[in-house]
Amino acid sequence: MSTRKEIGVKGEGQEPALPSPPAHMGGKEESRVVIKDMKVYSKHTWGSYGQHSNTYLFILYNRTFIPAFIPQKIPSPILLSFRKNIGDSRKNIHRDYYANLSLPLGTIIKKVVDYASSRRREISITYYIVEKEGLKELEHSHEYIPGYGWVDIVTLPNGKEIILNKEGVVEG
Repeated sequence: MSTRKEIGVKGEGQEPALPSPPAHMGGKEESRVVIKDMKVYSKHTWGSYGQHSNTYLFILYNRTFIPAFIPQKIPSPILLSFRKNIGDSRKNIHRDYYANLSLPLGTIIKKVVDYASSRRREISITYYIVEKEGLKELEHSHEYIPGYGWVDIVTLPNGKEIILNKEGVVEG
């Protein structure tokens, strides 16, 4: 096992890997980016063998992932508005949820896509960071670390790494 996978390695220097906390969490005043009509949840089913395509969005807030598709769990400075588009039929489900979000620069977003055909199932995870220009995809790897289990090691634009599990930040 390489030393990079050891817990506590954050990158070069002694600075924390995550950006400083936003003003509403005791940090300095922040710049925010408004993202309109972001799809935060999607659920579509078809066929008779459990075929589906689900998309879930999570926001890293206070070092914990909060589901962006449950409006009651999103802090008020972040959620501007929320709408649902439900087109269920008698047999299948077709639901899309959209949100207008005001996110501080440096916020990390996790997108999980669960797709199942009649023959196979795929789950993919993508991480994004909020920048002035919008969302930028982050590089990450999925690895096993003894004592922590399966984690994602996400590389930030400044080269530092943070270690995330399904709950939030493990180290970084």
